[in-house]
Amino acid sequence: MPADDGATAYLYAVRVLAPLRSKGIGTALMKATEAAVRERGCTRVRLTVQVVNTRAQKMYAQMGYEVVGTVMTGFSFTDSEGRPKKVNEPAFVMERVIGR
Repeated sequence: MPADDGATAYLYAVRVLAPLRSKGIGTALMKATEAAVRERGCTRVRLTVQVVNTRAQKMYAQMGYEVVGTVMTGFSFTDSEGRPKKVNEPAFVMERVIGR
């Protein structure tokens, strides 16, 4: 990810639990996020999405996000059953210009 330019909001770790997917929650979260970052003066939103996560990629693309690069991601999280998980895998960098 490039250095902070002051106009780009970087999203990290947006997730919807598996049983709640395909109910519009991810889209609603992204719309609310875009509104919030627009209010703060940002004109672009950038995020990473794992290459294997084609479902999320499709949602982002439908919202106007485009792939602008790839990176190797490494992160940790606790799954829905309380187990710690570590992930190291390639991800697409996607971004969308949202205007003011």
